[in-house]
Amino acid sequence: MNHWWRAYNEAVNDPKLQLISDALFRAWFNLMCIASGNDGALPALKDIAFTLRIAPTKAAQILSQLHAAGLLDKTETGFAPHNWNGRQYKSDVSTERVKRFRKRERNVSSDVTETPPDTESETEDRIGDVRASAFTEGSKVLATSFLKALGFDTPLKVPPEFAGVDWRAIEWERAGWTPDLIDAEARKNAGKPLSYHEKCFATAFAKRQAPLPVVEVREAEKVTVTHGTSQNRSGGSLVASIRRELAELEQSEGADFALPGGPVYRLSN
Repeated sequence: MNHWWRAYNEAVNDPKLQLISDALFRAWFNLMCIASGNDGALPALKDIAFTLRIAPTKAAQILSQLHAAGLLDKTETGFAPHNWNGRQYKSDVSTERVKRFRKRERNVSSDVTETPPDTESETEDRIGDVRASAFTEGSKVLATSFLKALGFDTPLKVPPEFAGVDWRAIEWERAGWTPDLIDAEARKNAGKPLSYHEKCFATAFAKRQAPLPVVEVREAEKVTVTHGTSQNRSGGSLVASIRRELAELEQSEGADFALPGGPVYRLSN
């Protein structure tokens, strides 16, 4: 029996879907089809590999990647699409619709109770509740700071490539990024794609979190500087040697010194 599953147009702005590779997106779509025919759960790994016509090791790799991206939930028996029960309804099963149609054709008495299918408005209300509960005041501030830094002060000015910023801001808040960091880095890298901005945010945040350098203060060393390299026999400096020689001259009272070409002078105290 053929089954169908609901797909929502908001998927075009879901970063969890739009940031994965094309091959992984195709695998996710095929797994949704498999889950639709298996009551919302994925079968055993070997069955998945057979249906996708790939090796079990490749199937296991795909399941792991989609689980890491938040698109698959781990269950007691294996994996299931994320939030399957919140987005797919039992009233969508074709068997139930056929039964209701046949009952109407047979003019069944009006006192027969029947659970009506979810209306479109009820579906939209549930989706809106899920969407609203995901956002926080912090994530809204981060998204607004980013868009305003790039000059998009109204929703109508936001280009399609930045349409999923609200959802990405949820992860920004979890990472600890702050509005001032988002604003400063976004202004410096205007014109770049969202993925480039996020790399800049992560780099700037890592620099902020890096430990400060340790400065070691040492006591100043005493340095003695002498002119020249000559020293006397006893190892003293040149100045000390001259002083000793002057002292010896003073002790030599009555010593006469003749200056070249001049008279004789007598040095005394």
